[in-house]
Amino acid sequence: MVIRLLKKKRFTVIWLFFFASLFGAEVKPILAEAVIDDALKKVYDITMPANGAFVDLEASYSKFNGVDYFSSRTGGGPGGGDPEISVYGLNPKTGKKMFVKTFYDNSYGQYAGSSHEYIGRSNSNGIYTFFSIGSNGKPIWEAKIPANPSLIRIPTIGQDGYPYHYDFGSQQINNVYKYSHAGKMLWKYTYTKSKLGLSAVIGGTNGDSALLFNGASANLNGKIIALDKNGKMKYEYLIGKSSEFGTLMEWKQMFANDGSVSFITVDTNDYLSTMTVLDPKGKLLWSKKIGWIEDVEWGRDGTIYIKTSVHKNDKWYPLLTAYDKKGNKMWSFQREYYNYNKDIAQDAHITVSDFNTIYFEGVELNLHGKLLRYFLVENYLNTFNLSRVAPDGTLFLFKSGFYDPTIRIAKYKLKFSDIQQHWAREDIMKLIDKQIVTGNDDGTFNPEGAVTREQFVTMFVKALGIGTPVKTSEFSDVADNRWSAPHINAATQAGIISTKEYGSTFSPGQAITREEMAVMVAKALNLWENAAAVDEFSDTNGISNKGWVGASVQAGIFSGMPDGSFSGSKTATRAQAAAIIVRMVQR
Repeated sequence: MVIRLLKKKRFTVIWLFFFASLFGAEVKPILAEAVIDDALKKVYDITMPANGAFVDLEASYSKFNGVDYFSSRTGGGPGGGDPEISVYGLNPKTGKKMFVKTFYDNSYGQYAGSSHEYIGRSNSNGIYTFFSIGSNGKPIWEAKIPANPSLIRIPTIGQDGYPYHYDFGSQQINNVYKYSHAGKMLWKYTYTKSKLGLSAVIGGTNGDSALLFNGASANLNGKIIALDKNGKMKYEYLIGKSSEFGTLMEWKQMFANDGSVSFITVDTNDYLSTMTVLDPKGKLLWSKKIGWIEDVEWGRDGTIYIKTSVHKNDKWYPLLTAYDKKGNKMWSFQREYYNYNKDIAQDAHITVSDFNTIYFEGVELNLHGKLLRYFLVENYLNTFNLSRVAPDGTLFLFKSGFYDPTIRIAKYKLKFSDIQQHWAREDIMKLIDKQIVTGNDDGTFNPEGAVTREQFVTMFVKALGIGTPVKTSEFSDVADNRWSAPHINAATQAGIISTKEYGSTFSPGQAITREEMAVMVAKALNLWENAAAVDEFSDTNGISNKGWVGASVQAGIFSGMPDGSFSGSKTATRAQAAAIIVRMVQR
């Protein structure tokens, strides 16, 4: 998703000072030159020879192969038809170059398929070669397909990641071919041209394919032909005459997960776009004239997200609108003013993240259009000029222009994208802000992961400011050089944990239970034991430390489960532990 940027930073500042006020500490936001530090974690920032005139941002990330890609072109521009393309593989942690491969004569590369692998194609000596580049620069698969000298054949790669060819020219009988990754022809579909021009072939991830035809003149109908996984026609849908529907936008057609098809036409009179959606059987679901559509993305639940721009008072405002399966408008989100006159790339991809959020124009939204956070700031425009964010929150920023000798590539991970929709988000962010808890190396927090004894002890020792002792641990399995030893020793010296309860070994890496947490909390807060408070639970006989557990319940820090039990033997999650710590601090 190439993103235009934040005009004001007040959202981040408000949240930082909100957390600071809760904990009584002053927090000053530190803004990097292009990103909001509390939202992004830098992975690397490198400068490399550009070796070409254009940077292919479709080639920047691959979780499939465990390598980062980017490609540069010598001659030409986006969309293929270039005499040479160089594909670089970068170490995903350091950005160090792992390999570079150069392909000649109508070379082209792109991402395709759900695995985000890098798939390219080249044409040499009359043979088209499709390939997926692995982490060592060698093909994982390679499909070689002979060209036909008597026909113009257009190679393309479907949404499904498979190679397609289709005939293009004045002949009345034309064919469309689908091939396997081994180069075997899977099917051939023959159609009579009838003065129609085939503008695109898209392959859905469910195995279906669609052929999209434009009318060759104002008196001919355009159409869509949908094929099943065996290349047999499922349905034919007439779009209308080109004088009525305008021009079919061949690069903005998409399959949904259920086999529905969306396509866009542009009125050649007013240049406004119409979005049309068909169900898996070719029945019209809805069609609506929307405006100039810059990008479209299907949600997993069938929601369609459409990017347009609103022009008011000589300013442009990027606008994201969500439509349901029937074409009803669900919500809109308008981005702050962005100066289109800046000398930067004009691209506006929408990304539905792996965490049920949306990345759009440097912000993250929930699926109801509510702003969750900004992650890019205004002065990004003065430092970088292109960007791409992947569904897992990997962000690339690029600085390069046509014929620049070098390209700067900065890689970031959006921090804690996996908690933006979580019930404990606010509690977790409060502790992160105070550096009481931290995330994982990959930028996630893993809120549903188990929390260990040493992790929970470390959290409440930090939160309550319990002094760190110098004495050696009383537990034989807590070595002095263990990362958690100072915090475990502090809790031991404060009488919160002891060898009387745990014996000579603490088993610091063992998942902590709800009862253990309740006991530690009650002792850390010097609460009075209250065994009667646990009588309300259906499993009171299973609670060993009724007095301490009851004290935590009476204090409002712990409560029962929906089934009426306390479930003291159940292990706690990282999110639950964070919520408990916040209640402790706020008590």
